[in-house]
Amino acid sequence: MAREGALVAQLEPNSPAAKGGIEAGDVLTSVNGEAVKDSRDLARKMAAIAPGTATNVGIFRNGQEKTITVTWGTPSIISRSQKRGAKNDKRGTDSRADARSRERHIGSR
Repeated sequence: MAREGALVAQLEPNSPAAKGGIEAGDVLTSVNGEAVKDSRDLARKMAAIAPGTATNVGIFRNGQEKTITVTWGTPSIISRSQKRGAKNDKRGTDSRADARSRERHIGSR
């Protein structure tokens, strides 16, 4: 039984995670062979993965552990300043915000 990991509460339809086979109720236990302790740890690991990268994800589902491959997309949440084209928006990527966005996208919080 998985003792650590990040629980997936819900998924957005047609999200990269859903397309990769992750389901609500799964516990994500590893990313590319590295153990996931909790949702924060998952966010840190996901922040280091470039969009479009195929990633091996360990999951615990229905009492069984398995590994699936997920190709992460870009986060679907865009800041209001980016939508409006504000002059003062940041032009770099904040990996923490990016990871939080991906985490919300797959519903692991």
